[in-house]
Amino acid sequence: RDDLIMFCRNSRLPVVFTDIEPFDKVEEYPDNTAYIGYNTSELGELAGRWLVKNLRGMDRPHVLIIASREHCARQQRCEQVLSSALPDVRITTNDECEFIRSRAYNAVRTHIRQLDPGQHLDAIFCTNDEMALGAVDALSSLSSPASRATLVIGIDGVLEAKELIDTPQSPLRATVVQDTHRLAGSVVNLLQKMHRGRPVPKRTILSAEIYEATT
Repeated sequence: RDDLIMFCRNSRLPVVFTDIEPFDKVEEYPDNTAYIGYNTSELGELAGRWLVKNLRGMDRPHVLIIASREHCARQQRCEQVLSSALPDVRITTNDECEFIRSRAYNAVRTHIRQLDPGQHLDAIFCTNDEMALGAVDALSSLSSPASRATLVIGIDGVLEAKELIDTPQSPLRATVVQDTHRLAGSVVNLLQKMHRGRPVPKRTILSAEIYEATT
């Protein structure tokens, strides 16, 4: 962090960070820097709310969270939302998939095969769409009664995920959208203002939205 601060202070150019916030507090940002992006914890909260809406009324719903140690606030906040709204929810978290589709595929298959007879998996939350696609691959490869009605939700809003969500009978039912086009445009606008010496906020958080199946 000290090297990053030194680099920014020695640079005569504006520096805009995105994706991961480099500093914990606004006052830590050097004068020529700013951050713009999505709050990773809020992404997990949106996913959690969607799951609560779709699982409410079920008896002891079972949720598998496929995650990574990067952006860990996503799975942590989702767990908090689920546990608060659904006191009898059962949550299993695998945080070793590193946003890799094949690892998510293997993790989902292994989890379903380890379920006791009569147990069922109601939902899978993947902390990015690449892993959500791997989860869908895994569900499609199994003919288990435990996963016949499993719902899947991801994060990012990539085109392949949206196309699957729009496909009837697909287990992928929703994604929390980080609009990359909006983000890129916002970054450019921020850089232009900073280059012209105009005041800009040190930290700008964009609002994410849920893209979900309509039927």
